[in-house]
Amino acid sequence: MKTADFTAFLVASLTAGCGAAVVRDPTGVAPIASPMVRVEAMPAASLTPQPSAPPPTWTALFAAYFGAGSPGSCGRAGRCHADEMRDASSAYDWLARRGYIDGTRSALVDPSNSCLRWFGGNMPPQPQPADDATRDLQAWVAAGAPDD
Repeated sequence: MKTADFTAFLVASLTAGCGAAVVRDPTGVAPIASPMVRVEAMPAASLTPQPSAPPPTWTALFAAYFGAGSPGSCGRAGRCHADEMRDASSAYDWLARRGYIDGTRSALVDPSNSCLRWFGGNMPPQPQPADDATRDLQAWVAAGAPDD
């Protein structure tokens, strides 16, 4: 007896008197079924978990939203916070010392404590719409706000 025939026989035998059974076939190749067994192929997508995109790194966030030429331009040469935020590492350290970066409790994305206009604060002075910034910063904080 073939494995598929045996499986169908076994399921049918065990469920006799209990009504028909449904057997899901994860391979998508349905074995031969008895009248008591209904075989359904499972879609391949349900077998493969879809990973979420990893959060952006602090270095990427700095380049996209805080560095010179970005929507925030916090580290513009000669203006704003040029000395404190000249690169990703110095910006992270400065913001952490000021209490804005603290793992998942980072005030940087807290509407009641953020310095960023995107979250209710007052910086940058001339904001540009930044839906991507709010989404990316929230994802980074949710991941623990690593200095990466």
